[in-house]
Amino acid sequence: MLLGAFLYAPSYLNKKITRMVNNNSEFSISIGQVSIKGLRSIELENITLQHKLGKKKYIESKDFQTDWLSVKMASFAIYDINWKLLLLNNRFFAEKVLLVSPDIYVFRDKRIPSKYKYRALPATLLRQMKFQLSIPAIQIEDGKITYEELTKKNSEKIKVPFYHLWATIHHLSTDTMYIVDHPVMLIDAESAVFDSVKTSISYSANMLSPSDAFSMKGTIESFSAQMLNKYITSATRVFINDGFVKSIEFTFTANEDEANGTMMMDYHNLKVTILKQEEKGEVKRRALKSALVNLFIRNEDKKQKKSALHEAPPNTPIVSGHTGTIHFKRRKDRFIFNYWWNSFKSGVSSTIVKAPTNK
Repeated sequence: MLLGAFLYAPSYLNKKITRMVNNNSEFSISIGQVSIKGLRSIELENITLQHKLGKKKYIESKDFQTDWLSVKMASFAIYDINWKLLLLNNRFFAEKVLLVSPDIYVFRDKRIPSKYKYRALPATLLRQMKFQLSIPAIQIEDGKITYEELTKKNSEKIKVPFYHLWATIHHLSTDTMYIVDHPVMLIDAESAVFDSVKTSISYSANMLSPSDAFSMKGTIESFSAQMLNKYITSATRVFINDGFVKSIEFTFTANEDEANGTMMMDYHNLKVTILKQEEKGEVKRRALKSALVNLFIRNEDKKQKKSALHEAPPNTPIVSGHTGTIHFKRRKDRFIFNYWWNSFKSGVSSTIVKAPTNK
């Protein structure tokens, strides 16, 4: 009898999870196979999760901006589950969760009006969850995330892919007892943005902070500035003619309200053109006005620094690149990814543009 129950359990879990998701959410899920490893580990293989409505119908069914989501994953495994804690105390604890080759696609149509709705930061979201769970380590192996949007201005698509994502999340928990002993949640991640630009990021959040304090730092390796054209030109009408970014390093601290930090960007020969939309619909390039040229005058800073180094005393530290300031006040109707991205953009603008931080 025990053997029969053990053999039937994977099929039961598959049906149970599928029915629970399909009957209680906007999503549908399919699971190829469920396996029980030993007595304390479970693995789900060939998982597909997405909104029940197709992308177009789902967006049309909403009168405000929202995201359409699709996820495919080779396997999702949970290791060393503490069944006793779960059955007796209704607290879930597993030593490790492993996601293999998750492929996540997110789409948003920005032509639709936005609707204000407060979005809490991760620490608050976790503290507010009623179900108590703790996972010391979550690992992501060779994942992919693609964000695509339709722009408000000209209905053109912008797609930003992150390939070869390897990440570890340390001390994810909604359990107050666990959080007191492990108050800091950490995320370390490496990825190839646009499939070629190596990026590494480290995120640290204080789960006990009443203001949801967190810090973030990262590095981005070399790339040609021109590769950004297919991601920014359609939305901003800015075309990068030339330029090379050798590296970007940034660090900032933030809370519920604002982010502050610094950025070092080593770039040179940045040249851009503003594109103008003609009445007949043709796009032509026009030279930058002198005011816009002055915005990018920091290309000359590096030459001035090199000249100054020749006159500096021996053993003077060599500073490469341009330094900027990260400063951004959070939009509280946006998720944390918007907060990260705009904080990063403020550093880029400050590094390139000679203007006060608050501008």
